[in-house]
Amino acid sequence: NTTGAIAFGILNIANTGGAGVEVTIADRSGVTDVSAAAVNVNDGKLSVASGGSLDVNGTVTVQTTADSSLELLGTATMTVSGDWTATGAATAPFALASGTTVTFDGSGAQSIGGASAVSYGFGLLVVSNTGGAVSVANRGSSPDVSAASLTINDGTMSLATGTLLDVNGNLTVQTAADAELEMLGSASATVSGNIAVTAGLFDAQGTSTVTLDGAAQTITTSTAGDRDFIN
Repeated sequence: NTTGAIAFGILNIANTGGAGVEVTIADRSGVTDVSAAAVNVNDGKLSVASGGSLDVNGTVTVQTTADSSLELLGTATMTVSGDWTATGAATAPFALASGTTVTFDGSGAQSIGGASAVSYGFGLLVVSNTGGAVSVANRGSSPDVSAASLTINDGTMSLATGTLLDVNGNLTVQTAADAELEMLGSASATVSGNIAVTAGLFDAQGTSTVTLDGAAQTITTSTAGDRDFIN
């Protein structure tokens, strides 16, 4: 089928072949390659090839065994309408190349969390939630979440107190009036690129800390956007 998505209900990966054995989603050029109501990687690896796409209308969970993992290669893309989570059993739950894109596009509350203390590394991380916040939990890792860039188009990304976010490129809040990056309590963020707020709000509250650790960086806002740095 080259004209539409291959659609699943709950997609479970339970491949017992060990390290290096994977289920691959291929790029079929110009279509959403696979959609699912939820994805559970219980054993083995789910890999999305460069150019491939996966649309998950619920939760993404990596769990059960040490070699359970989700891999995005090259320019693969993924949209997620539910939570993003891994258990403590998975030692390297997510392997997402820097050129890949993960978009959180729910219409209600979403979370990035779970019992895993491993840092979650994203490529291009996008928040386009039309009805709630994407909450990032403090899991005791350093950082809890890293990304090649972060773009918030709609909705809120909320960092819980104690959470560390590391953005290795630009951080942009844009498009919608309710787009927001919210940092609660003692949350912290490091940014290596530019910060631009062209709509919405950058709200660093309490004792939260923003560290600019790149070279020749800029902070820009428009009349439609605002930023509030506490520390």
